[in-house]
Amino acid sequence: KGVATLIRNDGAILARSNARVTADEARFDLTVFGDALQAQQGGRLTLHSPVDGVQRLYAFQKLKRLPLMVVVGM
Repeated sequence: KGVATLIRNDGAILARSNARVTADEARFDLTVFGDALQAQQGGRLTLHSPVDGVQRLYAFQKLKRLPLMVVVGM
């Protein structure tokens, strides 16, 4: 099942499709993106979701004018 997430640059999950996020899950560990997040505006990688544990292929894109990132996993 796919998922789309809007994440603030400090890792706070602002919105997530098809699932409720509990207070304990309301933060996304941005270190999972490693150097890719620092070196570029977007990219893709495969990992287990820190929210629901499902392995997905993720694509991410940082927004240029806002401190936000869109992450989509399939």
